[in-house]
Amino acid sequence: MVQTLHKDGHVAAEEHGRRLRDLEGCLWTLRLQPSTPRSAIIDEIREIGRQNRQARAFTNSINNALSSRVLLVDGEDKWEQQPDAQFEHDKARHPGVVLEVALTQDPDELRRIARRYIYHTDGQIKVVLGIDLNEDKESTISVWKPTFSPAQNGDGVDMDIEQVVQLQPFRDANKNPVDGALTLHLHDFAPDNLCQGCPNTAFLISYRDMSDMMAKAERRKLLREQKEIAEEDEKRYSNEADDANDKEDRDDGAYEPPRVLKK
Repeated sequence: MVQTLHKDGHVAAEEHGRRLRDLEGCLWTLRLQPSTPRSAIIDEIREIGRQNRQARAFTNSINNALSSRVLLVDGEDKWEQQPDAQFEHDKARHPGVVLEVALTQDPDELRRIARRYIYHTDGQIKVVLGIDLNEDKESTISVWKPTFSPAQNGDGVDMDIEQVVQLQPFRDANKNPVDGALTLHLHDFAPDNLCQGCPNTAFLISYRDMSDMMAKAERRKLLREQKEIAEEDEKRYSNEADDANDKEDRDDGAYEPPRVLKK
């Protein structure tokens, strides 16, 4: 089936390289560790499979692809983008759900990234989760999904992108969790043809859990930065000491006794 895809608001292929560099300059990305939301999501999926035999084969096929790169395609142009986390079916070409975590002054940047993931995989990425972390104001989560409708010319379908959750706070300015939860469904994680026979069970990731996991990730990032600074300082001091020793060696080798002046 041919898909007629709307490009309103999307980045043109020839502008992709420049725009991607611009976005990377605006976003601070927080690479997630196994104890962050991606493992909580997998835990919930596995629990559904343990309780529902009909869903078990499907849930066992959903894996945490960590932050490996996703191939995006626009005609003959191809490039890769690396999300913070992604979840994919064993037999799927693309992940069904991707997660981006960023500290940004402009939430529109996350929206553009989400649209790129969905548009340039022809909707095979079904859900993009965008987490906007902030130090002095509410931190929020947004969710984007593709929508499909019959093409106006009667041939194939049109795809658009909908923001189904918009800047929903999950922790306040003091980094305390707020009430609420993120709702996901099993069918979000794989193409429709791989979802056949599996119930589309919904499950929740509480904002309290999400807030706790983001706080842990932020602490790890801070510790990593402190370690990198300490290593850089140690390297600089070592280089300075080596330079000082080299100078002493050169001075020792070049020593000459004072000349005796004739009267």
